[in-house]
Amino acid sequence: MLAAEIKGTAVLDDKAARREAKILGLKLTGTVGLLHRGLQRTWLTDSECLARVAQLCKTGFAIPRPAAGQSFADYFAKLE
Repeated sequence: MLAAEIKGTAVLDDKAARREAKILGLKLTGTVGLLHRGLQRTWLTDSECLARVAQLCKTGFAIPRPAAGQSFADYFAKLE
């Protein structure tokens, strides 16, 4: 597996794949985690992250919707 070979982070959203990655001891993140990383590095704003989460929810991505007025950082913290 590439993530293990390069000591990188596997980007997975599928529950079964995440479970296997944990068993293999891989570092992992998902789509929302990538948004969070973008926010931390100031590549994205809070509003941009929330807009992308809203888009994901509209397309059937299985994540909770952020509460009205909630910051993305707060939303992300509650997912972990």
